[in-house]
Amino acid sequence: MLYKFGRCVCLQLPDPNQAVEFYKNVMGLEVVGQEGKAIELQAGHLRLFFDQGASMGPILEVLVPNVEKAKEELLQAGCEVVRWEGKGGCCYMRDPFGFVFNLYEEPEAFQD
Repeated sequence: MLYKFGRCVCLQLPDPNQAVEFYKNVMGLEVVGQEGKAIELQAGHLRLFFDQGASMGPILEVLVPNVEKAKEELLQAGCEVVRWEGKGGCCYMRDPFGFVFNLYEEPEAFQD
């Protein structure tokens, strides 16, 4: 399966609003969206998301053509599921080295 890194980085924090205030007021980033407890900021070419939860370090977005197939392939390669909300939701995976990333299904990213 093909994998591509996306433009999104997520940080899970106990209080995401504090981080949003810092990045908005100190760093000058713009809040561009909010869905549930996840808050999205525009950071140049990147989109920065803050979500409530236990900190796992930066969570990079990894684009895949099929999230369910990618999840199964990565499980067989030694990864583990950290958070699975079903297709269309979060699919946080931890690689064998401790790095956490989110699989995001975007088939059009793989079209020529």
